[in-house]
Amino acid sequence: MPADLAVILAAGAGTRLRPRTEKIPKCLLAVGGHALLDYQLGALAASGLRDILVVTGFGAEQILARFGSRIRTVHNPDFTSTNNLHSLWTARAQFAGRDFLCLHADVLFHPSMLPPLLASKADAAMLLDPALVEETMKARLDAGRVVEIGKSIPPDHQGGTFLGLARFAPAASAALPDVLDSLVADPAHRNDYFVACIPALAARGLRVEPVWTNGLPWIEIDFEGDFHRAGAEVLPRILAALKGAP
Repeated sequence: MPADLAVILAAGAGTRLRPRTEKIPKCLLAVGGHALLDYQLGALAASGLRDILVVTGFGAEQILARFGSRIRTVHNPDFTSTNNLHSLWTARAQFAGRDFLCLHADVLFHPSMLPPLLASKADAAMLLDPALVEETMKARLDAGRVVEIGKSIPPDHQGGTFLGLARFAPAASAALPDVLDSLVADPAHRNDYFVACIPALAARGLRVEPVWTNGLPWIEIDFEGDFHRAGAEVLPRILAALKGAP
Protein backbone atom coordinates (compact mmCIF):
# COMPACT_ATOMS: atom_id res chain seq x y z
CA MET A 1 0.00 0.00 0.00
CA PRO A 2 1.48 3.41 -0.92
CA ALA A 3 1.89 6.20 1.58
CA ASP A 4 -1.46 7.76 2.41
CA LEU A 5 -0.56 10.22 5.17
CA ALA A 6 1.80 13.15 5.57
CA VAL A 7 2.79 14.42 9.01
CA ILE A 8 4.16 17.97 8.92
CA LEU A 9 6.08 19.06 12.02
CA ALA A 10 5.24 22.75 12.46
CA ALA A 11 5.30 23.35 16.21
CA GLY A 12 8.50 25.38 16.51
CA ALA A 13 8.61 29.09 17.23
CA GLY A 14 11.30 29.87 14.61
CA THR A 15 13.27 31.98 17.07
CA ARG A 16 16.32 32.21 14.79
CA LEU A 17 14.20 34.16 12.29
CA ARG A 18 12.92 36.78 14.71
CA PRO A 19 11.63 39.44 14.43
CA ARG A 20 10.18 38.01 11.20
CA THR A 21 8.57 35.16 13.19
CA GLU A 22 7.69 37.19 16.27
CA LYS A 23 3.95 36.91 15.54
CA ILE A 24 3.71 34.34 12.75
CA PRO A 25 4.74 30.67 12.61
CA LYS A 26 7.58 29.93 10.21
CA CYS A 27 5.45 27.73 7.95
CA LEU A 28 3.26 30.75 7.16
CA LEU A 29 6.11 32.96 6.00
CA ALA A 30 5.50 34.08 2.43
CA VAL A 31 8.07 33.18 -0.22
CA GLY A 32 7.19 34.43 -3.68
CA GLY A 33 3.71 35.40 -2.52
CA HIS A 34 2.76 32.04 -1.00
CA ALA A 35 3.25 30.50 2.45
CA LEU A 36 5.82 27.74 2.84
CA LEU A 37 2.98 25.44 3.85
CA ASP A 38 1.21 26.22 0.56
CA TYR A 39 4.16 24.84 -1.38
CA GLN A 40 4.36 21.71 0.76
CA LEU A 41 0.64 21.00 0.45
CA GLY A 42 0.87 21.46 -3.31
CA ALA A 43 3.80 19.05 -3.58
CA LEU A 44 2.01 16.46 -1.43
CA ALA A 45 -1.18 16.75 -3.47
CA ALA A 46 0.81 16.30 -6.69
CA SER A 47 2.04 12.97 -5.28
CA GLY A 48 -1.46 11.90 -4.27
CA LEU A 49 -1.28 12.61 -0.54
CA ARG A 50 -4.29 14.46 0.77
CA ASP A 51 -4.53 13.24 4.36
CA ILE A 52 -2.32 15.89 5.95
CA LEU A 53 -1.70 16.03 9.68
CA VAL A 54 0.09 19.13 10.94
CA VAL A 55 1.61 19.07 14.42
CA THR A 56 1.12 22.59 15.70
CA GLY A 57 2.61 24.60 18.55
CA PHE A 58 3.44 28.28 18.16
CA GLY A 59 0.79 30.08 16.11
CA ALA A 60 -1.51 27.06 15.97
CA GLU A 61 -4.62 29.20 15.63
CA GLN A 62 -3.15 31.02 12.62
CA ILE A 63 -2.39 27.74 10.84
CA LEU A 64 -5.92 26.50 11.50
CA ALA A 65 -7.48 29.76 10.36
CA ARG A 66 -5.63 29.67 7.06
CA PHE A 67 -5.45 25.96 6.23
CA GLY A 68 -8.08 24.30 8.41
CA SER A 69 -10.10 23.10 5.42
CA ARG A 70 -7.08 21.29 3.93
CA ILE A 71 -5.42 19.73 6.97
CA ARG A 72 -5.97 17.98 10.28
CA THR A 73 -4.00 19.06 13.32
CA VAL A 74 -2.69 17.75 16.60
CA HIS A 75 -1.12 20.10 19.13
CA ASN A 76 2.21 19.72 20.91
CA PRO A 77 1.57 21.52 24.21
CA ASP A 78 5.26 21.40 25.13
CA PHE A 79 6.49 23.12 21.98
CA THR A 80 8.36 25.81 23.91
CA SER A 81 10.58 23.30 25.72
CA THR A 82 10.93 20.40 23.25
CA ASN A 83 11.99 19.75 19.67
CA ASN A 84 10.29 17.88 16.85
CA LEU A 85 11.01 14.43 18.31
CA HIS A 86 8.25 15.27 20.79
CA SER A 87 6.07 16.64 18.01
CA LEU A 88 6.25 13.35 16.12
CA TRP A 89 5.57 11.49 19.37
CA THR A 90 2.46 13.66 19.83
CA ALA A 91 1.13 12.27 16.52
CA ARG A 92 1.93 8.61 17.23
CA ALA A 93 -1.69 7.46 17.47
CA GLN A 94 -2.33 8.89 14.00
CA PHE A 95 0.51 7.24 12.07
CA ALA A 96 1.14 3.90 13.85
CA GLY A 97 1.15 1.10 11.26
CA ARG A 98 0.53 3.46 8.33
CA ASP A 99 2.79 4.25 5.41
CA PHE A 100 3.52 7.95 5.91
CA LEU A 101 5.77 10.85 5.09
CA CYS A 102 7.24 13.06 7.79
CA LEU A 103 8.29 16.60 6.88
CA HIS A 104 9.90 19.55 8.58
CA ALA A 105 7.58 22.48 7.90
CA ASP A 106 10.37 24.91 7.02
CA VAL A 107 11.69 23.22 3.87
CA LEU A 108 11.03 24.55 0.37
CA PHE A 109 11.70 21.72 -2.09
CA HIS A 110 11.09 20.62 -5.66
CA PRO A 111 7.96 18.41 -5.78
CA SER A 112 9.78 15.82 -7.93
CA MET A 113 11.75 14.77 -4.87
CA LEU A 114 8.69 13.03 -3.42
CA PRO A 115 8.02 10.21 -5.95
CA PRO A 116 11.41 8.50 -5.41
CA LEU A 117 10.93 8.79 -1.66
CA LEU A 118 7.47 7.24 -1.94
CA ALA A 119 8.81 4.50 -4.20
CA SER A 120 11.52 3.37 -1.79
CA LYS A 121 11.35 -0.29 -0.75
CA ALA A 122 13.13 0.39 2.56
CA ASP A 123 11.38 0.21 5.92
CA ALA A 124 12.31 3.87 6.34
CA ALA A 125 13.83 6.24 3.79
CA MET A 126 15.63 9.53 4.41
CA LEU A 127 15.88 12.19 1.69
CA LEU A 128 19.53 13.24 1.37
CA ASP A 129 21.55 15.68 -0.69
CA PRO A 130 25.09 14.46 -1.40
CA ALA A 131 26.26 18.07 -1.00
CA LEU A 132 27.20 18.90 2.59
CA VAL A 133 25.24 22.04 3.46
CA GLU A 134 26.36 24.07 6.47
CA GLU A 135 24.11 24.45 9.52
CA THR A 136 22.05 21.38 8.64
CA MET A 137 21.87 17.79 9.82
CA LYS A 138 24.18 15.27 8.20
CA ALA A 139 23.72 11.53 7.68
CA ARG A 140 26.18 8.78 8.50
CA LEU A 141 25.95 5.82 6.15
CA ASP A 142 27.19 2.26 6.57
CA ALA A 143 26.95 -0.31 3.77
CA GLY A 144 24.34 1.77 1.98
CA ARG A 145 22.11 2.26 5.00
CA VAL A 146 21.49 5.34 7.12
CA VAL A 147 22.67 4.60 10.66
CA GLU A 148 22.58 8.08 12.18
CA ILE A 149 21.47 11.64 11.39
CA GLY A 150 22.44 14.64 13.45
CA LYS A 151 24.38 17.88 13.70
CA SER A 152 27.42 16.35 15.38
CA ILE A 153 28.42 13.72 12.81
CA PRO A 154 32.23 13.91 12.38
CA PRO A 155 33.20 15.42 9.01
CA ASP A 156 34.86 12.23 7.78
CA HIS A 157 31.64 10.29 8.41
CA GLN A 158 29.21 12.72 6.75
CA GLY A 159 27.54 10.97 3.83
CA GLY A 160 24.99 13.63 2.89
CA THR A 161 22.72 16.40 4.13
CA PHE A 162 19.29 15.49 5.51
CA LEU A 163 16.51 17.66 4.10
CA GLY A 164 13.98 17.03 6.85
CA LEU A 165 11.84 14.69 4.73
CA ALA A 166 11.43 11.01 5.55
CA ARG A 167 9.14 8.14 4.67
CA PHE A 168 8.18 5.38 7.11
CA ALA A 169 6.69 2.19 5.69
CA PRO A 170 4.26 0.20 7.89
CA ALA A 171 6.90 -2.03 9.52
CA ALA A 172 8.82 1.04 10.73
CA SER A 173 5.76 3.10 11.64
CA ALA A 174 4.39 0.22 13.71
CA ALA A 175 7.62 0.13 15.72
CA LEU A 176 7.94 3.91 15.92
CA PRO A 177 5.55 4.62 18.84
CA ASP A 178 7.49 2.31 21.19
CA VAL A 179 10.79 3.78 20.03
CA LEU A 180 9.52 7.32 20.54
CA ASP A 181 8.07 6.43 23.95
CA SER A 182 11.52 5.30 25.09
CA LEU A 183 13.22 8.40 23.75
CA VAL A 184 10.69 10.85 25.16
CA ALA A 185 10.94 9.20 28.60
CA ASP A 186 14.65 10.12 28.71
CA PRO A 187 15.23 13.82 29.56
CA ALA A 188 18.47 13.70 27.54
CA HIS A 189 16.34 13.61 24.37
CA ARG A 190 14.09 16.52 25.28
CA ASN A 191 15.59 18.77 22.61
CA ASP A 192 16.20 16.12 19.95
CA TYR A 193 14.97 15.91 16.37
CA PHE A 194 12.80 13.00 15.26
CA VAL A 195 15.75 11.34 13.51
CA ALA A 196 16.96 10.29 16.96
CA CYS A 197 14.77 7.25 16.28
CA ILE A 198 17.05 5.90 13.52
CA PRO A 199 19.55 3.92 15.64
CA ALA A 200 16.72 2.24 17.55
CA LEU A 201 14.89 1.32 14.34
CA ALA A 202 18.10 -0.09 12.88
CA ALA A 203 18.70 -2.07 16.08
CA ARG A 204 15.33 -3.74 15.50
CA GLY A 205 16.52 -4.93 12.11
CA LEU A 206 14.61 -2.36 10.09
CA ARG A 207 16.26 -1.02 6.91
CA VAL A 208 16.78 2.73 6.89
CA GLU A 209 18.08 3.78 3.49
CA PRO A 210 18.86 7.02 1.64
CA VAL A 211 16.95 8.52 -1.26
CA TRP A 212 18.89 11.18 -3.13
CA THR A 213 17.81 14.62 -4.36
CA ASN A 214 19.50 14.16 -7.76
CA GLY A 215 20.40 17.82 -7.98
CA LEU A 216 16.87 19.17 -7.51
CA PRO A 217 16.69 22.50 -5.63
CA TRP A 218 15.68 22.86 -2.00
CA ILE A 219 16.38 24.97 1.07
CA GLU A 220 15.69 24.71 4.78
CA ILE A 221 14.77 28.13 6.14
CA ASP A 222 16.35 28.65 9.55
CA PHE A 223 18.03 32.05 9.29
CA GLU A 224 17.37 35.39 7.62
CA GLY A 225 19.87 34.59 4.88
CA ASP A 226 17.99 31.36 4.13
CA PHE A 227 14.74 33.28 3.80
CA HIS A 228 16.22 35.67 1.26
CA ARG A 229 17.90 32.86 -0.71
CA ALA A 230 14.60 30.96 -0.79
CA GLY A 231 12.85 33.79 -2.62
CA ALA A 232 15.74 35.08 -4.73
CA GLU A 233 17.41 31.81 -5.79
CA VAL A 234 15.71 28.56 -4.82
CA LEU A 235 12.07 29.29 -5.69
CA PRO A 236 12.96 30.62 -9.17
CA ARG A 237 14.96 27.42 -9.81
CA ILE A 238 12.03 25.27 -8.69
CA LEU A 239 9.53 27.19 -10.84
CA ALA A 240 11.84 27.13 -13.86
CA ALA A 241 12.29 23.37 -13.53
CA LEU A 242 8.56 22.83 -13.20
CA LYS A 243 7.87 25.02 -16.23
CA GLY A 244 10.31 22.98 -18.27
CA ALA A 245 8.99 19.63 -17.11
CA PRO A 246 7.20 17.51 -19.74
